[in-house]
Amino acid sequence: MKKSFGAWLYGAQDEFLQEIKDYNDAVRPERQVRYLYPHIGKMYFPSPAEPKVPAPIFHAERLNFYVQYCQNHPSLELQVHPMIDGSIKDAGKNSPKPVYVEQLAESLAEKLRPFLGKIHGLHLDIEPVLPGHEYMYQIFKKRVAEYCNLPLSIAVGRRQNLSSVCSLVDMAVLMLYDCGEHGEPTPLAPEIYAKRARARLAHFREYTDQAGCYTSVGLPAAVTGHEYEGEVGSPPSRRMDDYLRSIWHDVLSFLETPKSTGITLWNIRNKKEFPKKEINGKKGTLLFPATIEKAVWNFIQTH
Repeated sequence: MKKSFGAWLYGAQDEFLQEIKDYNDAVRPERQVRYLYPHIGKMYFPSPAEPKVPAPIFHAERLNFYVQYCQNHPSLELQVHPMIDGSIKDAGKNSPKPVYVEQLAESLAEKLRPFLGKIHGLHLDIEPVLPGHEYMYQIFKKRVAEYCNLPLSIAVGRRQNLSSVCSLVDMAVLMLYDCGEHGEPTPLAPEIYAKRARARLAHFREYTDQAGCYTSVGLPAAVTGHEYEGEVGSPPSRRMDDYLRSIWHDVLSFLETPKSTGITLWNIRNKKEFPKKEINGKKGTLLFPATIEKAVWNFIQTH
């Protein structure tokens, strides 16, 4: 896989792609965003007691938006890896039966069939990824990746040893954000973020080296659940690029590893869709920055 940056995208708007183009025009090729992970659907994992598997939610029109743009602008060399997410916690304490995962994978493969030859891979964000879930990725690899002839990438988070899972996929993207602990004050201070992010990055390197898969490091370029500038209506307590500064040299060092493809940016979304979070019992608090601001793009361009 080519050394290039990536970005998770939520929604489908011309301004998202213009934002990427403006950034790409200002940086050298290996730092250009090439891998697009547009969120195009969600999977629901039934518990073993449930008799029926819900079909994946699939936004064909959103995927078609990105496909058409890339076809109309071949010189940009963008790759579309549609991302579908899901929470394994929806299934309760027990992992879903393999037959359920088979049905989900086959359903997803059918939905992707009209896009074959137009997309470049499939990106799964099933949380949490856990040891013992190898069978799930074996099934997706066979039913989707092989059936559709697509590389399979996954988003991974916390510090389990996932070498056995990652050995089954083509690329693992580390979610190097949301490094907070449950119940602690937020937003997370950059120095605390950096300490936890370094530990997570070192662990990721160890198990992906064992797995032999390609890698990317996902960084908090816009608001997450634990790293953000502040609450709308209040003075900011830190800058978003402070998080990037705190871990930047460690990430650049990681990018020198043989199978690193680069950085993936969290995330590009509609500026009007501010994330909401409960803070100190106050529900529906609006957080910022909702999407990637110019200061962050500038930092990535110049460092």
